[in-house]
Amino acid sequence: ERSALLEAAWHDRPGADAWWEPAGWAHGDFHDLNVLWHGGTIAAVVDFDRLAPRPYAFELVRSATLTFCYGDERGLATGLAAAFTAGYRAVMPLADEQVQFAASRLWWERVCDFWQLKRHYIAGDGSCDHLFRSASALLWWWTGHRDLVAQVLTSR
Repeated sequence: ERSALLEAAWHDRPGADAWWEPAGWAHGDFHDLNVLWHGGTIAAVVDFDRLAPRPYAFELVRSATLTFCYGDERGLATGLAAAFTAGYRAVMPLADEQVQFAASRLWWERVCDFWQLKRHYIAGDGSCDHLFRSASALLWWWTGHRDLVAQVLTSR
């Protein structure tokens, strides 16, 4: 199924014109499981093994899609993702075009991403098998709702 999607989506891949400014140090894997809460307040953000200089728009889109993914055919919790991106963009001004480019780029990376299958079948490691279903569900949903995702991520 993924190979068929890759072939069908080839014409929609983002161009090579990378618009990555502004960029700076970013977590790289920011989502709800990497935030520790205490009494309704953020107590810590953990898991900085992907910390690196990154485009902020890409970090925003990746974080929104990881944090607000239902993990099934419902795709993305659009209201929550819109509120998150609006809050992020209130602190870090990003043009709609930057966010849309980052969304298109991340969608394409997900289309091409077979890491869970490689880990399972090539490395014989089933420890990430549970991630494949939710990642695939989001990808299929996102592919059918790309305009909606772009609208959600650029709403203010």
